[in-house]
Amino acid sequence: MARIITGARGIGRVLVEDGFKYQFNRQSQSTMHWRCWRTTCGAKLKTNLFDRNDEDPNVRVVEREQHDQEEDDAVIQKGIFLNDAKGSVRDDPARPIKRVYDQHVSAIHREAGGSDQEIPDFQSVWSQMSRVKSAEVPDTPQDIDDVNIEGSWARSWRNKRFLLHQDNDWGIAIFGTRRNLCALDQCQQLYMDATFRTAPRPYEQVFTILGEYYGRVLPLAIVLMTNRAIGHYRQVLQVLQRKIRRATGSEWEPEAIVCDFEQALITATQTELPNTRIEGCYFHFNQSLWRHVKDLGLTRAYRNHERVKKLIRKVMSIGFLPTAIVRNNFALLRTENRTRRLFRRYPGLVEFFNYVFNNYINGNFPVTLWNVYDRDMDCRTNNNAE
Repeated sequence: MARIITGARGIGRVLVEDGFKYQFNRQSQSTMHWRCWRTTCGAKLKTNLFDRNDEDPNVRVVEREQHDQEEDDAVIQKGIFLNDAKGSVRDDPARPIKRVYDQHVSAIHREAGGSDQEIPDFQSVWSQMSRVKSAEVPDTPQDIDDVNIEGSWARSWRNKRFLLHQDNDWGIAIFGTRRNLCALDQCQQLYMDATFRTAPRPYEQVFTILGEYYGRVLPLAIVLMTNRAIGHYRQVLQVLQRKIRRATGSEWEPEAIVCDFEQALITATQTELPNTRIEGCYFHFNQSLWRHVKDLGLTRAYRNHERVKKLIRKVMSIGFLPTAIVRNNFALLRTENRTRRLFRRYPGLVEFFNYVFNNYINGNFPVTLWNVYDRDMDCRTNNNAE
């Protein structure tokens, strides 16, 4: 059966019929003239008149000539696959390209019934599918006032409403389903984390709230934010409280939330969820200490001097002690003779201990926030959100 597909690189329309591919040549009063796409073959083909821009035109072959080459099955199969895949991308440009590719591969396997039909690998079709998607995706807004999420972009792949709230004045967009809201209400253990590298312009960060739901940690609310101030985090939490109240009829009061050491997020959470226990992520605690080690130029000493390495590791593991004895043990470690000798040799260690004391022992982040002595293994970090 003859059919029309998009040509290579998405340019023009070509005809495939009986294992061969043809390019349009000319049109007469009653027929369309085609020629074999290979320049070394002069085979011609005539069809009825039809609109080449139609997605599924009625093509009838009137006359064909013999080819002096083998059939173009592999080329045609790739062309048909690409034509159908690009059509799926146009229908739903929100779907990831790899997902579209995998779905078409699965469909071919089901229809072929185990035959050896050749399927193009993903890398060979990725660029052409990407170009189609780029043409269908709306232009990236340059300013928050230009952001307007609507239509299929506001719904999930299952056609459920996914955009819960959009407020360009606050610069936030909250995504999730009604089912997600119900799950959030049931979760007693939550995890919060933010990333910046994947945030689409004009937003600055992607803020994710995950919950431990029937033994699995799942992302339940995804928030795009233009600002990381206390007020913006409070606005996000207030919106979620209202949405959960409407969906479930109950107040949102999780038992505990694990987050990193972002003061604005901690303050906002303590304000909006006063009965919820805030727990600092122990991974981020140690990450903060290690970054300061590097900033103080102590990396080489850590790697080459076993006593320096052991001392820094003792500080990093202090959160495993019972909360009541953390301060005393930190003071003892700081005043030990061996520690003082290392202080004299590596002055950066003095600054390191001062940093830990001023921020985590007697500073903005109290011991109860980052201590993990009484926590379960799974609740010591928010790495589930990474």
